[in-house]
Amino acid sequence: MAADGSGAEGDRKKDGMEKFEIELQGKNFLFDRDGEPGKFGFNARCFVRARSPEEAGKMAAILVRQNPLLKDALVDSGMAAPAIRLVQARKAGALRFLLKRSATKIDFFPEEEV
Repeated sequence: MAADGSGAEGDRKKDGMEKFEIELQGKNFLFDRDGEPGKFGFNARCFVRARSPEEAGKMAAILVRQNPLLKDALVDSGMAAPAIRLVQARKAGALRFLLKRSATKIDFFPEEEV
């Protein structure tokens, strides 16, 4: 980094943004699967730039909610509302961030009916 604060590290300090790897968990998503509605949860991982881990978690939740797979979730007024919670936010190295930032991974799992 140059003495005047220029360079990649200087730019990060100027705008206050950090690179984060975010893990989220979703619950109570209802999907029509072969004509049968089923309740599913998911684990998601994405990469975002934010000023804090909390802000990064909120941004990641918005990105995941905009995923076409989740937009197709059905709404059932008889069950708990779908929810997404932050599991973990950790700083991501520059190389990992560059290689993975456009890849949001979502793994679905069936939830037990109560």
